[in-house]
Amino acid sequence: MSYQPVKELIFGVDMHPFASPLSKPVYSLAVVNSEGRVERCFKAVSLTRILKLARRFKPSSIATDNLYELAENNVKLSRIAASLPDGIKLVQVTGPPNSLKPLELIAREYGFKVSGKLNPLDTAKLVAKLAWLGAGYTVKLYGPETIITVSKARATTAGGMSQARFKRELRSLVLQATNRVKQVLSGANIDYDLYERKSKYGLDRSTFIAYAPKPLLRKLLKSIALPGVYVKITSPSMLSFNSEEGLKVYKRYLIVGIDPGVVTGLAALSLDGALVALLSGKTLTRGTIIRRITSYGSPLVVASDVPIPPDLVRKLASALNAVLYTPEQPLSVSDKLALVQDYGYTPSNSHERDALAAAIKAYSHYRNKLEQVEAHVKEAGLRVSAKELEELKAMVVKGISIQQAIDTLQPSEEVEIKPPPPQDLTILKREVEILRKRVKDQLKTIEDLERDNARLRQHIATLNSKVESLELELQKLREGRSIEAKRDAQVQLLELKASQLQRDLNEAKASLEGLKELVEKWKRLLTRILKREVVMVKRLKALTMSAIKDSVNAVGIYRDDVVLVMDATSASIEAAEALAKLKISCLIAKGSIPEDVRIVFRRSLIPVLSVDEVNVEWLEDLPYAEAAPLKVKIEELKARIEEEEAVKTREALRRMLKERAPNRC
Repeated sequence: MSYQPVKELIFGVDMHPFASPLSKPVYSLAVVNSEGRVERCFKAVSLTRILKLARRFKPSSIATDNLYELAENNVKLSRIAASLPDGIKLVQVTGPPNSLKPLELIAREYGFKVSGKLNPLDTAKLVAKLAWLGAGYTVKLYGPETIITVSKARATTAGGMSQARFKRELRSLVLQATNRVKQVLSGANIDYDLYERKSKYGLDRSTFIAYAPKPLLRKLLKSIALPGVYVKITSPSMLSFNSEEGLKVYKRYLIVGIDPGVVTGLAALSLDGALVALLSGKTLTRGTIIRRITSYGSPLVVASDVPIPPDLVRKLASALNAVLYTPEQPLSVSDKLALVQDYGYTPSNSHERDALAAAIKAYSHYRNKLEQVEAHVKEAGLRVSAKELEELKAMVVKGISIQQAIDTLQPSEEVEIKPPPPQDLTILKREVEILRKRVKDQLKTIEDLERDNARLRQHIATLNSKVESLELELQKLREGRSIEAKRDAQVQLLELKASQLQRDLNEAKASLEGLKELVEKWKRLLTRILKREVVMVKRLKALTMSAIKDSVNAVGIYRDDVVLVMDATSASIEAAEALAKLKISCLIAKGSIPEDVRIVFRRSLIPVLSVDEVNVEWLEDLPYAEAAPLKVKIEELKARIEEEEAVKTREALRRMLKERAPNRC
């Protein structure tokens, strides 16, 4: 078993037999130093003495096999934890309270041999050494959380016709008491969450979760007393247990949906959209919600189902340092049902449904970005762990660009990747994926054009209908017996309208024909791309780093791509080296390219062609070239470059041998 020993003192404590925290128990204490050896031992010491020694020696942990040997309940255990100096933890080496393991089993897991029943001092030594090795669970003390419930008192109600009036008065009194509690808490600057069960004439019940100690609240609320109203103040447990080993384990990121209320719904999705948790609970405090959520992972996004999030959701997002997501419009019940049903989950109540719908809506919002991160990592050929991939996704969700996030993982020096064999199946698969993406984009363009076509057809039908209607009206006017001036003017006006509509109709038909021709051109080009008769050309405005970055973000530049530079006169060596690292097939330059830039491409065996040497054709703003002649030119230029480089190498060798020849004599 791998472990990380601690570097400070550890106290190991065990209670003597036949003792109880309810009486005045005695304990054995063993002190283990930073090297894991027992340094000192104490027999028959009280808990008060142990706490004084802890304040004196300041160990990193006080370990035991059962924390409830120190205190009989969570309240007293909380007091002990709170009384310790900062940095001293209470550790239970046998696990959390609900799943304890025998001490002998834990000892064997960490390589200790235990035979027979141990006495208290030996047990204290053993638990101290186990804690030194990192075993066990740590008590975590949370801030004070107090629940204040305002409700109708259990009193005999009025009968007969007065019963309805009596209920109205009680609900009004509950509302008054609730307002008084709000005033007291706000006046004392105490943070709180409020859940109300409203009725027609007031409140049936209200529940405050105040983040202050119970004694202080009892003192502040002592004066609030109304007949027929009951104010109850209780404190939930402020303890939780965290694994010492689990603190070193990476936690996955979560997208969390929250539906606050008297019953709070919680839903958590992974960054892959898988359901991690779906639960609900009554009167959940912020601390309880945070502990439940963080037990499943690290919240990255906290989502609400309304544009203006409730205060609890906003405060939880801030406390968890998570991104707050809200929809543009409130999600209706039908929207929530559709989201949940499409996702294939069946919540047990409406609170879980609303929380899950909020989480799904947030995941749908970020899904495209998350998938783009995976695609960029794959295209860059990076090998990243699941943890690193989730960290990349988290950075992108928090607003960092994909390239900036990837740059944080890449080493400072570029590592040259040797190209695979020409007919490697990996290259073929990548080419197929690129072609599929291009086909998908072109099909989308065709669909858009066809929608425009249908819209224009509908417009033409409307115009035809109007023309027919006007022609009928015109015909009626012409067939009229009276040829009065007014009628003549109306006829002329209608004729003008008919003439204008006819022109509009002709223009619409011409536009439709143009769209049909454009669709056919796209289809023919797409067919030739799939047959590899033509090569798509990636266009750069200039041979600069900013132009390369814009093109990579817009359409991507990949291995074996053909790149066209619209203005090569301002080319930089840095940009040329960047394209060389991308392993492009060749460069087509418009304008005179500087010689030092041309040398960079020559060294990388990348042919540089003038725009006059290649017949580059355009469809709208998309350049392409015939594949066969371009391939021949590329191969010829590569052969010429290789021959010239070989000649230069032979000349260099001859000069070197000639210079060394006289020295041999």
